[in-house]
Amino acid sequence: MKGLLRIAFRNLFEHRAKSIIVGVLLSLGVIILVLGSAVHNGMARGIEKSFTKNYTADVIITGIAEGPVSLFGVSSAGGIAKTPVLPDYEKILTFTKNLKHVSAVTGMASTYGIAQKEIDETTTNENNAEEEEEDSERNMFRFFFLFGVDTMQYKTVFPDFSLEEGEFLKPGERGIIISKKQKEGLEKFLKKTLQLGDELLILASSGSGIKITRVPLTGIYTAKSEGYAPEQLAYCDIDTVRILENMTLGANIEVQLSQEQKAVFEATNYDDLFSDTDTFITSGSSTGSVDFENILGDTSLREELNKVDTGAWHFILIRADSPASAPLIIKELNEFFKENNIAAQAGDWKDAAGQYAQSVDVFGTVLAVGVIILAFVVVVIIMNTLVVSVIERTTEIGTIRALGASRSFVRRLFFTETLLLSLIFGSIGIVLSYIVNAIIHALNIKAGNQILELLFGGPYLSPVITVSTVVSALAVIVAVGIAAHFYPVAVALRIEPIRAIQND
Repeated sequence: MKGLLRIAFRNLFEHRAKSIIVGVLLSLGVIILVLGSAVHNGMARGIEKSFTKNYTADVIITGIAEGPVSLFGVSSAGGIAKTPVLPDYEKILTFTKNLKHVSAVTGMASTYGIAQKEIDETTTNENNAEEEEEDSERNMFRFFFLFGVDTMQYKTVFPDFSLEEGEFLKPGERGIIISKKQKEGLEKFLKKTLQLGDELLILASSGSGIKITRVPLTGIYTAKSEGYAPEQLAYCDIDTVRILENMTLGANIEVQLSQEQKAVFEATNYDDLFSDTDTFITSGSSTGSVDFENILGDTSLREELNKVDTGAWHFILIRADSPASAPLIIKELNEFFKENNIAAQAGDWKDAAGQYAQSVDVFGTVLAVGVIILAFVVVVIIMNTLVVSVIERTTEIGTIRALGASRSFVRRLFFTETLLLSLIFGSIGIVLSYIVNAIIHALNIKAGNQILELLFGGPYLSPVITVSTVVSALAVIVAVGIAAHFYPVAVALRIEPIRAIQND
């Protein structure tokens, strides 16, 4: 083995021009692999840190739907479906709080809303009418994504949640908290200066129709990592979301009908059902007026069913004592749901972030495709370089074979040379990668927009080189080098010793 290594080193030195060419390609490949993976690592860590710290916590509990459920809705084949209400909320909450690695929990619900402009119908000024028409085409509404929370409980899970103006909502208090950027946009849209206490008209479309409610502006929050979450994100009291989402008691109460009421629904002749109109006329009435007070009967049940369900929540967010504990919590929760036949599920921060976390996987896929393309190109270039090198060493190979060297010896010799090249120049590439990474951090390359902020993993480009990244890159380059040497070896072994010597 020592003799083989000595010969391999001598050959690499004697043919150093070709060795350097191949080595530079290998080093460049390592640099691209390491820095590409480092950018991906920085992006993944940045997004995970931002979401778990500010929006999703470590674990999310949701109801079951046809598609994946996240804080931002349900992804389904037909679009975004209605987010399911979490069943057995109190039972789940009690079990969750008693889990070993859980440090804090909070309930939450979410919905989409529109800040509606209140138009004065008495306005007849022609210029104002034209202005309103122009606004209706561009700024007739302002979109919100609303997180309905108990802010006091919410802060136990997200302690960095802070306000620039106003106060956090007290239990039972109505209000909406928006960002400074949203406030500026709303002021342009509404054409007035917004003050704390001003009411906003919020409109939402639920499964049962359009819902409209007024909610006072109670605070301006400090936006965190705007490149990750939607810029339309706003926080409000939980009951406002319940109203907009039509989360009423009627959704959960099973109505008991009398036999007479059931008979009405079972009637097959609807003409007969409404034919006897005399029953709706008050006896003794000379005018034939309708008794509107009694025509609908007792409406107390209807009023009860339309009350907001104060126990309805979409999610439970969990802060673990450490991120490493999240998988264990998820496992215990899903086992609890299965044992108790509860239609709920637990997931990690990626499940909670939904489409925003998918960007990490997409970038990882793009990186993997890039690595495959890079490997293919490097293999072809190295293979061509080695083929030229083999042709130039025809006499040398023929002499070795004429002196009695076996085919296996020639294979081992080329394999050793390639392995040494890959390891030496791969290591050089790793060292250069660390140097380039340090330069990138020193330059503080700032993201110019939200897309770059997402790709950078934060406001600045912050690639993260890990041990696994280095080992993987070196392994890939060694594999590429070894794969590239097979064809040149096959060419070398096809050369007859006598002909190789004669070609000199």
